[in-house]
Formats: sequence, structure tokens, C-alpha cells
Amino acid sequence: MVKLVLLLFLPLLLCMIGVGVSYYVAFFDIKVVLQSLKKSEVVPLFFRDFGNSKSTFGNLLSGVVIFPRRHIAEGTLIPEELAKIPRAVVFRMKFGFWLMASSMMWILAGCIYMSMR
Repeated sequence: MVKLVLLLFLPLLLCMIGVGVSYYVAFFDIKVVLQSLKKSEVVPLFFRDFGNSKSTFGNLLSGVVIFPRRHIAEGTLIPEELAKIPRAVVFRMKFGFWLMASSMMWILAGCIYMSMR
């Protein structure tokens, strides 16, 4: 029973905390991010396709902020505008993403371990 809790339920709880942080960013911090990225072409590009879903749009912008190299190389993101985003918002974006990603890997490892027993 303890193994089940440690391998599946604890990472699921951590994943839900990461989802909550991502929703917080999508609903409360998105205006700050949009004000910082006024001239970048990545915002209208994503808004055209995913503007109806605030959570999807917020998570896509979080991905742009966390992994900006490709968008800077393509010219759709201006590095100076990226630097204008407050560090607290960037930290929340990174924290939510890495919490979800690491807990999903933990759940996957737990499922593989349980199936091999």
C-alpha cells in the first residue's frame, strides 16, 4: 500500500499542484506576459489558433518563455521583450511546468515498476 501511494498517488498530487500553478499563470499572470511581449510575432500567431482557450494559450506562452531559443532563432520572439517579463512570473511558469513534467515521469516509472513485478 505504501508503494502504491509513493509510486502513483504522491506524483499525481504533485502533478495537480503543477496544473494549478499553470492555471494561475494562465488566468492571472497572462496580462503581464502579453504587455511584455507586445511586438513579438509569437503572440498573434498563438492567439489566432488558441485564443479561445485561455489555459491552452497560457501554457503555450509558458512554453515560449521557458524554451525561447527556437522562437528567437526564427525571429518571432524579441529577446529584449522576453527580459521584461517579471522574474516571479517566469518562476511560476517554470515551477508549474517542471512540477508537471517530473511528476509524470515519476508516474511512468511507477507504472513500469508495478507492471514488471
